[in-house]
Amino acid sequence: MFHHIHPCSPVEQEFIWMAEYNDNTYLAEYNFDDKAGNLFNSIDKDKLLRFGLIGNGKRFYFEVWGGVFKIDGRLYELFFETKDQTIPLTGNQLHYKDIISYKTAEVLLNPVTLKSVRDTAITSYNFGYKASMDAENYALQFKAQCVIPYDNPVHFNFRLVSDKALHGEFVIKKNGKEIDRIKTSLKKNVASELNWIIQ
Repeated sequence: MFHHIHPCSPVEQEFIWMAEYNDNTYLAEYNFDDKAGNLFNSIDKDKLLRFGLIGNGKRFYFEVWGGVFKIDGRLYELFFETKDQTIPLTGNQLHYKDIISYKTAEVLLNPVTLKSVRDTAITSYNFGYKASMDAENYALQFKAQCVIPYDNPVHFNFRLVSDKALHGEFVIKKNGKEIDRIKTSLKKNVASELNWIIQ
């Protein structure tokens, strides 16, 4: 459905979430015919094939089986490499179905009257997932989000927690080719975060 539906929001909101199912059906935040809204909690996670956002002529989503992101036609894979091993953060044989979608917004208030000076405005659209990865010698908690801000570049926000200290590099591949490598030290049970502007 992500490939066939025209990627424009049916309402004034710039982007809407869309859940594509494995039976060739989908659920969108707003219906394309009557523009009625749907609740995020209505998404059937057991049938999810792809999840993400559409709008402004663009498609941003990830494959639920494997967690690989497809951002405006470009494929992104993620890894954590130590001197002893390469730990795939995407591409694992699991369903990345603990999905995330939310908007950030702001409102300007008059400090004297506490009345709004301007209507509430969305400042960013966010989507992604949380996933747990267990192996013989490590356990990781990984959160990956694509952030589409109103007036800044689109970027990823990554959050990684390990059950033991790991020293290595966070590796990003685009369309199968490595494009960035960031030295990273993970402390035991301490979250490390990275914001990375999408290239």
